[in-house]
Parts: sequence; structure tokens; C-alpha cells
Amino acid sequence: LTVLRGSFSCDGTELGVGDHLELPLGASFGPFVAGPDGVELYEVMMGDPRSWSDEPEALAAVLAEHGVTPLPDPPIELPAGLEDLRAVFSAPTEGE
Repeated sequence: LTVLRGSFSCDGTELGVGDHLELPLGASFGPFVAGPDGVELYEVMMGDPRSWSDEPEALAAVLAEHGVTPLPDPPIELPAGLEDLRAVFSAPTEGE
């Protein structure tokens, strides 16, 4: 990821315009929290572009902590043979 505009933090590290963050395959990271003026990122993914989460409850807690209401996933085009799995990780958890 490269920051084009604004700023954000990842795991408590602040990144601003021009900063780069490499996310190796399988690495645990996040949450990403946009700075006061938002953030615009440039991202390049090699291989399977889908992301995943093994802790949907942790994401729900961070969203609640920051008063965030998730937006619907925008339509995307994936390479042939890849299923869009985003809804699997943004589905409401038990008790919602």
C-alpha cells in the first residue's frame, strides 16, 4: 500500500503521503484507521486478490469503537475462477 492522500494508522504506526506498507502473504495486520482528513491508498496485489479474516468479531469491535457503519461492498471483477467472498467476512455475527 502507498499513501496518495491523507493519512492512516495500522497497528499504531502512522503513515502519511508517500509512505509505503508491505503486507506479506498470510501476515496479520490492522486495523487500518483513516486520519482526520481521510486517506486514499494505491494498492497492488499479486496472485489471489481476495482478503480474509479469521476474527470477524475483532473487526466488529473496532467498527463499534470508532462508530463506523459499514458500507455495502462495491461490485468488483475478479479473475476467472475466483468467487467473491467479501460477504462471508462482513456478515453480521451472532447477536446482531
